[in-house]
Amino acid sequence: MTQKETSEQKRAQFKSRLILISIFAVGIIPLFIGLFLFYNPHYLSGKTTERGELLSPPLDARPWVGESDKWRIVLLAADECLEECQQMIYFARQAHEALKEVWQRRVTRVILIKDDIELPEAIIEGLAKQSPPITSVYISERELNQLFGTKFDNLAEVTNNIFIVDPHGNLILRYQDVTSIKKAKEMLKDINHLLRASRIG
Repeated sequence: MTQKETSEQKRAQFKSRLILISIFAVGIIPLFIGLFLFYNPHYLSGKTTERGELLSPPLDARPWVGESDKWRIVLLAADECLEECQQMIYFARQAHEALKEVWQRRVTRVILIKDDIELPEAIIEGLAKQSPPITSVYISERELNQLFGTKFDNLAEVTNNIFIVDPHGNLILRYQDVTSIKKAKEMLKDINHLLRASRIG
């Protein structure tokens, strides 16, 4: 084999290795960037895509809603669950029903009710007949303060709010004044995005 042929062969081998390294880099570099940004979200800047309020760090809701194989739409009722509260329940149900059927099964709804409040019989019956079903969880004011006290100054800030809880029990998104189709659609877009992107639940 001549020196020229040897040189050409080395160049060909180098090109082959370079192509393989490039292919590997194209696949692995975005993965490392994604993992880095996932664990260091403060490096991200600009407008985020979520329409609700992102709670960072998330609140641990496991003591009250547990862990599940589903995402949860969690509603926090105020007092006797009057007009605004009932609108919140209605529009949360509308958002749940608007999900694709296969995604609808990945989501459930929970309503947190203060245990010192007696809901009107009509409200109790209405909750029992909800479709898709909604789970009622009675919770004390002390427990509500344990759940929300690290993030909010008082419970008035979060009553009649809707929260999204992931299957691990992390309360990650908050929505206020979900009393219109527009607000329900904004929440629905976030839920669709979470379900599309998530491999859990």
